[in-house]
Amino acid sequence: MVEFPKEWWLEKGDEIEINNRRFKIIKTTIDSVCGSDNVCRSEKILYLDKGFIIKIINDKIVFGKNIKDKFEEIKLNSIKIK
Repeated sequence: MVEFPKEWWLEKGDEIEINNRRFKIIKTTIDSVCGSDNVCRSEKILYLDKGFIIKIINDKIVFGKNIKDKFEEIKLNSIKIK
Protein backbone atom coordinates (compact mmCIF):
# COMPACT_ATOMS: atom_id res chain seq x y z
CA MET A 1 0.00 0.00 0.00
CA VAL A 2 1.22 3.49 -0.82
CA GLU A 3 1.36 5.92 2.10
CA PHE A 4 0.41 9.58 1.65
CA PRO A 5 1.94 11.54 4.55
CA LYS A 6 -0.59 13.66 6.44
CA GLU A 7 1.61 16.74 6.26
CA TRP A 8 1.62 16.70 2.47
CA TRP A 9 -0.95 18.84 0.81
CA LEU A 10 -0.59 19.77 -2.79
CA GLU A 11 -1.75 22.89 -4.58
CA LYS A 12 -2.85 23.73 -8.09
CA GLY A 13 0.20 23.76 -10.36
CA ASP A 14 2.23 21.26 -8.30
CA GLU A 15 3.55 18.15 -10.04
CA ILE A 16 3.20 14.58 -8.87
CA GLU A 17 4.49 11.31 -10.29
CA ILE A 18 2.13 8.34 -10.03
CA ASN A 19 3.04 4.86 -11.27
CA ASN A 20 6.03 6.44 -13.08
CA ARG A 21 3.82 8.94 -14.99
CA ARG A 22 3.96 12.69 -14.38
CA PHE A 23 0.82 14.69 -13.71
CA LYS A 24 0.11 18.33 -12.97
CA ILE A 25 -2.52 19.22 -10.37
CA ILE A 26 -5.20 21.38 -11.96
CA LYS A 27 -7.61 21.69 -9.01
CA THR A 28 -7.89 20.68 -5.32
CA THR A 29 -11.00 20.39 -3.15
CA ILE A 30 -11.90 19.28 0.35
CA ASP A 31 -15.39 17.86 0.88
CA SER A 32 -17.25 16.19 3.69
CA VAL A 33 -18.69 12.79 2.81
CA CYS A 34 -21.33 11.19 5.04
CA GLY A 35 -21.87 7.44 4.88
CA SER A 36 -24.90 5.29 5.60
CA ASP A 37 -23.60 4.96 9.18
CA ASN A 38 -24.18 8.74 9.58
CA VAL A 39 -20.46 9.27 10.11
CA CYS A 40 -18.96 12.12 8.09
CA ARG A 41 -15.43 11.95 6.79
CA SER A 42 -13.14 14.49 5.18
CA GLU A 43 -12.37 13.79 1.53
CA LYS A 44 -9.51 15.55 -0.24
CA ILE A 45 -9.64 15.42 -4.02
CA LEU A 46 -6.77 16.25 -6.36
CA TYR A 47 -7.83 16.73 -9.97
CA LEU A 48 -4.94 15.95 -12.30
CA ASP A 49 -4.37 16.69 -15.95
CA LYS A 50 -5.23 13.94 -18.46
CA GLY A 51 -8.52 13.44 -16.55
CA PHE A 52 -7.08 11.54 -13.58
CA ILE A 53 -8.15 12.00 -9.95
CA ILE A 54 -6.71 11.20 -6.52
CA LYS A 55 -9.16 10.87 -3.61
CA ILE A 56 -7.83 10.82 -0.06
CA ILE A 57 -10.45 9.63 2.43
CA ASN A 58 -9.37 8.94 6.02
CA ASP A 59 -5.75 8.53 4.86
CA LYS A 60 -6.78 5.95 2.21
CA ILE A 61 -5.61 6.94 -1.27
CA VAL A 62 -7.63 6.07 -4.35
CA PHE A 63 -6.31 6.83 -7.83
CA GLY A 64 -8.46 6.65 -10.91
CA LYS A 65 -10.34 8.30 -13.70
CA ASN A 66 -13.97 9.15 -14.39
CA ILE A 67 -15.13 7.07 -17.34
CA LYS A 68 -18.69 7.62 -18.55
CA ASP A 69 -19.56 9.47 -15.30
CA LYS A 70 -18.34 6.53 -13.17
CA PHE A 71 -15.11 6.56 -11.15
CA GLU A 72 -12.83 3.69 -12.21
CA GLU A 73 -10.06 2.89 -9.73
CA ILE A 74 -6.54 2.24 -11.02
CA LYS A 75 -3.99 0.29 -8.96
CA LEU A 76 -1.63 2.70 -7.22
CA ASN A 77 1.96 1.45 -7.09
CA SER A 78 3.98 4.58 -6.34
CA ILE A 79 3.68 8.31 -5.65
CA LYS A 80 6.49 10.86 -5.84
CA ILE A 81 6.02 14.54 -5.11
CA LYS A 82 7.95 16.85 -7.45
